[in-house]
Amino acid sequence: MNDEKKSVCIVGAGISGLCAIKETREVGFEPFCFELCRDVGGVFNLALNGGRVYDNCHLTVSSRFMLMSSYPTSKIEHWHHSEYLKYIQDFSKEFDLLKHISFHTEVKWIEKEGDKWRVTTKSVLDDSTQTKLFDAVAICCGTHQIPKKIDLPGIEQFKGKVVHTKDYYNNESFVGKKVVSVGFGESGADIIKEVSNVAGSMTMSIRSYPFILPRQPDKAHTLSTDSHPVIILAALSQPIDWYLRPLRAIVLILGTAVTSCLYLIGSFLFRNNSDKEESKPKLDSFRQPIDNGPMIDLNTPSTKEHFELMHSWAMFDKTCPANKFCTKNATCVPNIVSGKLQVNASGIKTFEHNKVIFNDGTSADCEVLLACIGYDDAFPFLDSKYHPPQGVRSLYLHAFHPDQDLCSLSFIGFNRPSIGGIPLCSELICRYWALLISGQRSLPADVAVRAKVQARKETEQFALSPGVNSLMFLPDFLHEVVHQIGCEPNIPTILKYGGFHLLLKILTANPIPHLFRLKGPGATPELSAKAIFVSEGSVDFWFGVWLALQNALADLGIKRVPAYSLHDYSYNHGQTYRDYFFKYCGLSNLDAPLDKYKYIKT
Repeated sequence: MNDEKKSVCIVGAGISGLCAIKETREVGFEPFCFELCRDVGGVFNLALNGGRVYDNCHLTVSSRFMLMSSYPTSKIEHWHHSEYLKYIQDFSKEFDLLKHISFHTEVKWIEKEGDKWRVTTKSVLDDSTQTKLFDAVAICCGTHQIPKKIDLPGIEQFKGKVVHTKDYYNNESFVGKKVVSVGFGESGADIIKEVSNVAGSMTMSIRSYPFILPRQPDKAHTLSTDSHPVIILAALSQPIDWYLRPLRAIVLILGTAVTSCLYLIGSFLFRNNSDKEESKPKLDSFRQPIDNGPMIDLNTPSTKEHFELMHSWAMFDKTCPANKFCTKNATCVPNIVSGKLQVNASGIKTFEHNKVIFNDGTSADCEVLLACIGYDDAFPFLDSKYHPPQGVRSLYLHAFHPDQDLCSLSFIGFNRPSIGGIPLCSELICRYWALLISGQRSLPADVAVRAKVQARKETEQFALSPGVNSLMFLPDFLHEVVHQIGCEPNIPTILKYGGFHLLLKILTANPIPHLFRLKGPGATPELSAKAIFVSEGSVDFWFGVWLALQNALADLGIKRVPAYSLHDYSYNHGQTYRDYFFKYCGLSNLDAPLDKYKYIKT
């Protein structure tokens, strides 16, 4: 009998790679992680060559979706990148992961040999090479590897300087310059704001209007964007066959009545007995003093004009996070509204030496072109026959080849939710993959069909964001991967580890990711219950009650168009989402977009 441990090769020691080490080790594998740089952290380690953060970078989602459910924190905040790096380093030490990592080591080639994988590595210190066979391979190098090339008409005529955001650390070199930016995105929103603060002039060139959501969109503007899911609304607000709608209407009405009573009772029983003013938070999720006035984002005050611009841009193309990538960063909005940052939404037609010509006939002088255009996935070390056929979206759950014989190869860290964090998805993929390679689970028999359906659905759903191949819809992903792992929570388990109070928290707040550690493989129910108790939800409970009743009326045919949930797009083109965050929580009163925010000369 051969008792030798099976081995797994892990490429990259960012948060996804570290999670892969932990989860594969827990199912009996011996993990070997190869990291090109000298420390863990990946793109969040500014001191490394692979670092992709800038000096003032704060996370676009809160620590809730950036942490590991096996290593929770007591507070949900928007960390500075240095704080998140410390969390990653602490995580690696807590679970003794560093001993499995070979630093200063580049993976040169991976190819299949029988039922194993032949991996060749090279030390960047002495150029020595080594080849070893592994039972499984996890690609955890991330999505920020190769900057996208600028493909714009006439770019070869441009005589100014081109700066990709990968080379941006601060705005010092842009002081007094005439700048035009192309592209947008979450990091781009920060960088464009910082540059426009010091540039002599700056124009932001876009071809479509981004869907911008502040990082503190709740009514009080103290909680994170990702605090908003309410499990009961998501569960009871999905499209179903017409003949089942009256039954669901009854469930919604009775459920709403019962939940409202439980909420009132729970608010009384579990209220903080300390003085109300003392228990009131003094700082928001960015640790900004609340007494200084509501801030919808970092150093971004809540004003009517700010919400009207974001609301108008969302209404122009009827966008929401269910049909377009959600830019969870509104820090540049004040500069747009004030005019410090000019916008042209017609796209770039061509370049003339030190000038940019836009499609609407206007132009802007340009000494520096700032490219906020993102990155391409690249796997130069992997035999091309095992590359994702049409990008990571063609993989099942963005992680697995739709071929049962290749489940020992995984791509981890390539799930980018429209709202949510990559680490949340990476942890679940790592848990599932560990179960796959240890023989405790298998890919679905129809995995190839599921992969095709998933790819087609995501491509159609996010047609307005065609350049983000890793983009996916978090609720759909969670439903699938949690089922495959077998970690769906149930009421007996919830009551066992937290009683009625825990059930109420799960129904009315955001218990993710800890909800999926209550039962199943790798469960840590006591730790998870403790973390859920401090979770919050930024959807106003009584708005949720109203939404549920609206859905009940729609199911009964009394209301013509259903509201459904904040997550559903198909029935009202995201209007429920836009109305909630821009009107109910925000200061916009618009029913139609304002033409002054089109930024196209006619």
